[in-house]
Amino acid sequence: MKKHIILFVTVLLSCMHLFAQQTNITVTGTVLNDKNEAIQFATVSIEGTTYGTTTSVDGKFSLKVPNNAVLTVSYIGYETVKVPVI
Repeated sequence: MKKHIILFVTVLLSCMHLFAQQTNITVTGTVLNDKNEAIQFATVSIEGTTYGTTTSVDGKFSLKVPNNAVLTVSYIGYETVKVPVI
């Protein structure tokens, strides 16, 4: 039985991201398991690309993504999660 990843994503917008012509935003978040424990070194990537990052030892990540991107979060032994960035 696969374990589940819980992804808390906070979209942080800097002042320059408030302009309509800006096409990228910075997404930060924390990847947790179903026991609210941080998952270190999970992969967080933009679906359909090879661009991504891994989480830190406390499960945190930051990634610059295009508007309306879908994040794919994966880790060995856990179910892969896809999260749309709105």
